[in-house]
Amino acid sequence: MSREVATYDNEDRHRGSAHARHPDYDERQWPVAFPPPPPPPPMPVPDGRPSGYATASVIIGAASLLGCCFLIVPPFVGLILGVIAMTRTPRTNRRAATWAVTGTALNGFVCAALPLLLAIGAMADRG
Repeated sequence: MSREVATYDNEDRHRGSAHARHPDYDERQWPVAFPPPPPPPPMPVPDGRPSGYATASVIIGAASLLGCCFLIVPPFVGLILGVIAMTRTPRTNRRAATWAVTGTALNGFVCAALPLLLAIGAMADRG
């Protein structure tokens, strides 16, 4: 008895498979190595609304700077609100981050100048 040796290439191997006998089989689609990548996530909106903390910090800072600095507590409250706004604001939201930094800077300036103003006021009362 003689044995015949059959040679197969890639196309012959796929034609005889179960996938090739399926009615929806298309040789151009099978086998797929990797699925297509998922679409990229949507980009965040760069200029959103500032948070309430940032807005309150700017308002308190402006009021403290414009003449209400005789009150000691509001600049410290505004400074705390500004720091909270800076930590909660995403860096991609530039408008809200700007408001948070502005409120923190205004209140920080008033808090730093407050001891100096109190010392000047105390010396003016003595003299």
